[in-house]
Amino acid sequence: STPAAEDAFLTVLLPTGAGRLPPHQVRLIEDGAGRPGCEIIGPNRTTRWWFEPGKNSVRIEVQGDGTTKTHTVAAPAPRPADDRSLLERLVRLFK
Repeated sequence: STPAAEDAFLTVLLPTGAGRLPPHQVRLIEDGAGRPGCEIIGPNRTTRWWFEPGKNSVRIEVQGDGTTKTHTVAAPAPRPADDRSLLERLVRLFK
């Protein structure tokens, strides 16, 4: 609602067959710790997707059939740069 140095966008895609609209409701949610998320209410289950600002991961809560299951999906952490090995490779390349 106000200009910021960084803005976060969340886009929800619900693929369906041609000409059929999905019977889903999507809403933006936020927990007490300030984590943004979205809730997708469908005919068979409800999912909540929680994002951690500044991290490349998501926690997914799946509610259906009277149970709730939680899954965490995270991208692998980047390997630290090894300047010495890079330098060694460059030296070998130009020998």
